[in-house]
Amino acid sequence: MTTIKLTIEYDGSRYPGFSTKKKSASIDSKLALAIRDVTGQSTQLFAAVKTEPGVHAAHQIVSFQLEKESFSDNTELLKMKLNAALPADIAVTSLKIADERFVASLAVKSCTYTCRIATDPAAALFSRPYTCVVTESLDLEAMQQAAQLLTGTHDFAAFSNGRTKKSTVRTVETIKINREDQLIQIQLTANSFLRHMPQLLAGTILTAGKKKTDGTTLTLTGVESAAPACPSHAFTLTDVQLR
Repeated sequence: MTTIKLTIEYDGSRYPGFSTKKKSASIDSKLALAIRDVTGQSTQLFAAVKTEPGVHAAHQIVSFQLEKESFSDNTELLKMKLNAALPADIAVTSLKIADERFVASLAVKSCTYTCRIATDPAAALFSRPYTCVVTESLDLEAMQQAAQLLTGTHDFAAFSNGRTKKSTVRTVETIKINREDQLIQIQLTANSFLRHMPQLLAGTILTAGKKKTDGTTLTLTGVESAAPACPSHAFTLTDVQLR
């Protein structure tokens, strides 16, 4: 068996996440179907990050195994055929032969989500499907202060809407906030994220910016509470760091 490592990107607008119980509707089901159509083989996919409904990806890593004879080591040809078989909103940007033991879901060191926020609807005219538009002015300093409180190793149970018996302790390595005119980008990097955690982190930071400009003070005691979430369509998985 040969292990294949894919780098893919996708528009998550019409998908209920990378994987879901409704197999026919998920991103991994579309990818698995394309692989089967091109190679004649059914295979199990392993994603570095299981993105949530509506979330996009510019850099997702997926691994799977194939019989070598099904593509004859011609990785460029296999990549071209997969892209031809995939829906227009999913694309393979890189296809390589990996170590036989490589499993993308077990090799993740950290991942980064980027949230796009526009303070002027006109500034996001053509990118609105991928942007959270707010009409209030935002205090960047207050947002930076909130980001600082949220950085580090904490119990982020309050920043997830999922139920789990596993540990909810995570390490948020960095939160970077960049502003260019009316567009703000919040980059969240962590060793891993709980369900809905990126949306709730960004929502808390966004609320901090709104509260400060309204003349009120937002107090964050550790990470005990989260503000309303930013919408999923404003998030893109932009990086995956592997061990």
